[in-house]
Amino acid sequence: MFFTYFVVSFLMSSITVAIIMLIRKIFYKQLSAKWKYNLWFLLLIILTVPFIPNHFIDIGNHFTWDIVQNSRLSSSTAFTNEHVFSEENWMQDFTLAVTRFDMASLNEIVIGIWIIGMFVMTALTIKAWLQLKRIKESVSSLKNQEILSLFEQCKKRLTISNHLIIGESPLITSPLTFGLFKTYVVLPVHIDEWLSLDEIKYIFLHELNHYIYKDVQTNYLIVLYQILY
Repeated sequence: MFFTYFVVSFLMSSITVAIIMLIRKIFYKQLSAKWKYNLWFLLLIILTVPFIPNHFIDIGNHFTWDIVQNSRLSSSTAFTNEHVFSEENWMQDFTLAVTRFDMASLNEIVIGIWIIGMFVMTALTIKAWLQLKRIKESVSSLKNQEILSLFEQCKKRLTISNHLIIGESPLITSPLTFGLFKTYVVLPVHIDEWLSLDEIKYIFLHELNHYIYKDVQTNYLIVLYQILY
């Protein structure tokens, strides 16, 4: 049942978050900023588990991720036990009744809520994508040769040889990097009027590190999980 998978996935992800937070707290001084960041990929792995076909994570006959099959087996066992212990006390009867409780309606409610949530998150994602599209259309080439030269120096310092599009946009107030296939590094217009070249250099190094560590691709993956969950 979807409800069972939903609960198991929720519990697994919650436990994973707790473990990650505990590791970050215990090894706060030992972990680098990079590893504090990489730990969160464990959560993405856990969130992927419910979508893996059952036969890939079946561990023998005694333990399997096919929760639906196991729940049916449990129900069958409970039904047999009812006949064997039909003369037992009322607590036993009550327990058996709860075990055989039909959760079909609860399953439908949870699926309905989940589908509504997916529609809402999809709509918000499309809205954000349209905003990003408008920013992309408003990007114009930089005219300041000093800034362009500085950008190339930062690329060389980080050993980036691929072509990246550098520009400015009147629709943003802070620098950003985006683009799944073509990478854009976009600055607010007239940034040279309120920041020094040294400050712009650190902005470039920051944005280019997003490119090196594939943060744009990771962000798309996170958005996908936001929609699903």
